[in-house]
Amino acid sequence: MPPVRARPHTLADVRPAAYDTGMSRRQIAILAAVFVIGAYALCAQALLLRETQVILFGSELSWGLVLAFWLAGVAMGAAPLRRRETKPRWNLWQLVLVGNMISAGLLIEVMAIRFARLLIGVGPGEYVGPGAMVLLASTVFFVGLPVGVAFPAATALFAEAEPSTSGKARGVGGVFLVESAGSLVGGLLFSFFLVDGFGVMAIIMGGGIVVGLVIAAMVYFHERRRWLNAIPVAWATLLAVYLGTGMAGQADRTMTLVRWMSFAPPGMELVQSEDSRYQNLALGKLGDQYSLYTNGLLAATWPNDADFAIEAHLAACECPAPLPASAGLRHGGSSTRRILVLGGGVEGMLKELERYQPVRLDYVTLDPKLLELVRPHLAAPDRQALDRLGEHVHFADARRFAMQAAASRAEPYDLIVLAAPEPASTLEARLYTEDFFAQLAKVLSDRGVLALALHGSEGYWSEAQAEYVGSIVLALERVFPDVLLTFGYPTRCYAARHQGVLATTGEELARRYRAAGVESPYFDALWFAGASDLLDPAKRADLRRALDAHPPAFLNTDEQPIAALYHMRFWLQTSETAHAGATAEAHQRTDVLGWLMRLRFDWAVLVAVAATALAALVGVARNFRPLWHSRPRLCTALPTRGRVGHIVAQPPPAVHCLARTAVYWSIGTTGFATLALEIVLLYTFQTLYGYVYSMVGLVIGVFMAGLVLGSLAMNRAIRRAAGRPGAAPPGLRTVFALDMAMVVFAAALVIVLALLRGAAADWTVQIAMFALVAVAGLLGGLVFPLAASVVLEREAGIARAGGGLYAADNIGACLGAILTGVLLVPILGVTGACLVIAAVKALSAVFVGAAAATSPRRAGASARPSA
Repeated sequence: MPPVRARPHTLADVRPAAYDTGMSRRQIAILAAVFVIGAYALCAQALLLRETQVILFGSELSWGLVLAFWLAGVAMGAAPLRRRETKPRWNLWQLVLVGNMISAGLLIEVMAIRFARLLIGVGPGEYVGPGAMVLLASTVFFVGLPVGVAFPAATALFAEAEPSTSGKARGVGGVFLVESAGSLVGGLLFSFFLVDGFGVMAIIMGGGIVVGLVIAAMVYFHERRRWLNAIPVAWATLLAVYLGTGMAGQADRTMTLVRWMSFAPPGMELVQSEDSRYQNLALGKLGDQYSLYTNGLLAATWPNDADFAIEAHLAACECPAPLPASAGLRHGGSSTRRILVLGGGVEGMLKELERYQPVRLDYVTLDPKLLELVRPHLAAPDRQALDRLGEHVHFADARRFAMQAAASRAEPYDLIVLAAPEPASTLEARLYTEDFFAQLAKVLSDRGVLALALHGSEGYWSEAQAEYVGSIVLALERVFPDVLLTFGYPTRCYAARHQGVLATTGEELARRYRAAGVESPYFDALWFAGASDLLDPAKRADLRRALDAHPPAFLNTDEQPIAALYHMRFWLQTSETAHAGATAEAHQRTDVLGWLMRLRFDWAVLVAVAATALAALVGVARNFRPLWHSRPRLCTALPTRGRVGHIVAQPPPAVHCLARTAVYWSIGTTGFATLALEIVLLYTFQTLYGYVYSMVGLVIGVFMAGLVLGSLAMNRAIRRAAGRPGAAPPGLRTVFALDMAMVVFAAALVIVLALLRGAAADWTVQIAMFALVAVAGLLGGLVFPLAASVVLEREAGIARAGGGLYAADNIGACLGAILTGVLLVPILGVTGACLVIAAVKALSAVFVGAAAATSPRRAGASARPSA
């Protein structure tokens, strides 16, 4: 018989051996499986975020919902549902089965998302309501579930031979580190390689093949039950056949067509659909008319020369000819105009603006693929107008272009036409903020004009519609002293830097049009003179009274891009009324967003206080169980604070219960804070650069890189402490210090992000943004191995401890994702969200500090008890 190892007096009494002798082939194979599962899970997460964002019209609410339910699934899979440890063979079975279930679940989920709008009965052009949105996002739970099951199974298999507490803790931290490293590599691959070169089905099935083969190799090196190889090998072979025969591509095209049917009106043919780095683009044709959809929303319809001509000539004639230099005002420096078009208008507006013979006409659009898709289907005059612009077509974000133009002190523009889509999401809402209007004012001449259009009404203005339009108009009026709103649909808005620039009568507009000597086959000056009542004083006064009757609670700003929620609320009520009739009951059913927008900062902090107090009470309440009901692991002997080597035979269970509860609470709030900060940074990145669609994988990957570095650093600290006689490993006081570090980081982020929003240097801002994402991950990575080390002293079983901590981390992250993405950033703004996060971690630090003050200090790893 092999010799029986004597049980140590303390959990830290056994010197670690596995890390000194190196890892076995079996352990390396397990880590390889964890690595590819982490990479594949990150790609799956990014794919689901993109797919869901398309069917929700690009709404960033999908970020919080999808991440929340994904993390809820991971947490449920990792949660220790059994009191007893599973046997090693069951851990192996779990890892083999769930590793292959991820790709199967992802296939089913993508199909469900693309069929979703048809299944829930949402018509073309209609928004998915809050309830349906939550229901749809909840299906992501079943893709995250196997990812969560894999973690404790891999942890138990990897560290089952470790005899010491420190070795087991490093095993948990090592598996967490390797999974995070895999997520980093997956994010980099997705953002720089997969997103442009491969379709959705190719990514899903190709990744499933790699995962299956690596798991098969892991089973082979495990040296028992090698017949389990048949399961991953069979699944990988099936995926390879399906992918190699072209059936996967056909399935992708079929699902794309089904999704198109939920966007477009009946009878419209899908010409082309593709994903760019910035959005999903779909081009449809009905008769001789083309329609362009971006993320499911109608962006343009052409040929429509009459409407484009009205937009172009109205904007051009609201802008008078520049005064000579002797007038003492800043001007364009020419008798002709300098014109800037932002976002759209290539379908018919550019050729009309060219008739004014501007000295310079700049056209700015973010997405090169959009022009590639649209250009072959434009009418010849529009295509020629686009070709004549040449180098004056700028593929850049409108905000960055305006900021850099202001920083370079370029010659100002006399007319700026904001032709971007209405703010259905934060991506568009950022182009209608007070901050962006202030940037545009800096690049306008003194007699220059800004033109834009919003969804107005020719009759009744509902409260939701008035608040939506008002959130933008009031922001515009805070920047420009003269703002003119026209009657009718759409409501056209014109803003000037000085009074007396804008024309308020049709006669004046007609005079300016004739003075410019412009002739267009699609427009006549008589339209100004009497064919339209858009400038009728009485009707414009009615419009102003409608807006004043329902002032918005918030203005649309970079800090708080509330126009996207106002727009969604308006369209949800419009759709509901169209189906159910204009009844008060219909409005009550759809005003969930209106209720959510009443959230206040002090309410959020009060909820955090109550939750922390409840967690502390749970930890303290466990002290009142009789000692004979306590499990043996709660009565482990620990050295006292005063004398190392003196052993307390039965320390109070409350010490262990409170400390363990505090650690779990710290892990949960760390998951909450890190995911919440990640979403805050995603919002800020999109505000600054106009896209996250292709960068979401990279942002999450950089976050995972921070987790890797943090986990690696803490694992090394634990290992060094275990190898030095008499050295105490990091404990509760270190957890307290990390909680406080996160408080400082979240609070400082308010100032840092405000500075970045005002910076014009692209590379500096991008490096700073990714550095902030990495720091958020770093703080989260430092806590996890440390928590494992502390908990394993008080809880037997590495799978239970690792799974419990992993579940707590993901439950907190789930709440952080859904609360921050749906409530904190849209309602309280970036500053409010950061301060709530800081408050949550400050309360956690108080809880951990109290537990640390009542817990004995941990002895060194090699300390021996006295007789």
